[in-house]
Amino acid sequence: MRKDDLARPEGFLDAALQLLDRQLVDSEGRLAGKVDDVELTQDGGGLRVTGILVGVPAWLPRLGPRFGPWLLEWWRLLGVTRAHRTTPGRIGIERVAELDQEVRLDRERDGLVQLASGPEEDEDDVRHRLGDLLAVRVTSADGERLGQVLDVRMAPAGELASGRVRAVGLIVGRVGRPGSLMGYERDEDQGPAALAVLVRRIHRDTAYVPMEQVAQIDWDEREVRLGDRPG
Repeated sequence: MRKDDLARPEGFLDAALQLLDRQLVDSEGRLAGKVDDVELTQDGGGLRVTGILVGVPAWLPRLGPRFGPWLLEWWRLLGVTRAHRTTPGRIGIERVAELDQEVRLDRERDGLVQLASGPEEDEDDVRHRLGDLLAVRVTSADGERLGQVLDVRMAPAGELASGRVRAVGLIVGRVGRPGSLMGYERDEDQGPAALAVLVRRIHRDTAYVPMEQVAQIDWDEREVRLGDRPG
C-alpha cells in the first residue's frame, strides 16, 4: 500500500467518485437516467469497464449485503408477474461519448437501455459490478486487515468507449469517514481549502494499492487479498 500515490494522476479515473450516480445525457441533450452501477468484466487481463447499469435493480444491491438482497426481494414482490424484475438495465460502455460532470452518450435515449445479461460473457470472461467491490475488506498476505475498498482506479480515463479502460489500483481506507467518497483525500484542488486539509488529515491512513499487489478478489467472501510486496 502506498500513501504517496493517493493523488489521482492525469489520465486516470476513480470509478466510484467519477462515474457512480452521474447523470446520463443522450445525444440530443435529454436526460436518460443515471449511473446506478458499473459493469466490470473479469478476463485474463484483469477487470475492465464494459457497461453502465441503470434502474432500481442496479442501485438496491449497492446498499450492502445486509440490506441489498432483502430490498431487492421486496422490489421483486412488488411486480411478481415481471420475469426480469430484478435484472438491471444496461448501456454498453461503447455508447459513452464524453465524461465530465455528467455522462454524455452518443445516441438518442429511445431504446438505448437493454436488459443486462447473466454474469458470464463467455467461458473466460465473468461480469461483476463495481458496487460489489466497494466496501469489501482488504487483507495483507499474512491476514492483517488493512481497511476496505473505497474506490477503484481505472486507466486510460479518456477511452471509456473503447472498452480498454481497466482497473489499475484500489483506494483502500476506512468506510464511513467524512469525505471518503467526495475526493478530498485525493485531489489537491478539491475545495474549500480548509475542509480539504481537514479531510486529508482524517484520511491519513487511506492508501493506494496497485492491482499488481492484489493476489485474489474473493467476490463471494467479499475480500481482497494482497500478495507479498515485490522486491
